[in-house]
Amino acid sequence: MSTMPQDKAELINAIESEWRQLIQVADSLSDQQMTTPDAGGWSPKDNLAHLAEWMDILMGYHMDRLPAHQVLGVPEQVTRGWKMEVINPILYERNKDTSRGDVMQKISRTYEKLLARLESTPFERLM
Repeated sequence: MSTMPQDKAELINAIESEWRQLIQVADSLSDQQMTTPDAGGWSPKDNLAHLAEWMDILMGYHMDRLPAHQVLGVPEQVTRGWKMEVINPILYERNKDTSRGDVMQKISRTYEKLLARLESTPFERLM
């Protein structure tokens, strides 16, 4: 989406369109492709697990206003300053041995939960 959505329906439609494309690509990959790391060391499966973690963070921290360390399940000092070079490796380690099937189930459940939250939140608050 190149412009800001004008209402919640437009926002949700854009999110759902991008989601369908993401899942279509993930489903088209073989197990080997899904688990082969890229130059940065993360596989598509790792990236999807990471996305699920950040969707949970969006809901817990940004929407529910819970403390960051509580949402991430880490000691408080880990989240001070939101240093991605500290947080992202923790999230990677947490999920690196999770199977493709479990990652796909988790991201799908998390997406459905997030979508329901977005649909029940006033557009003005989302923006």
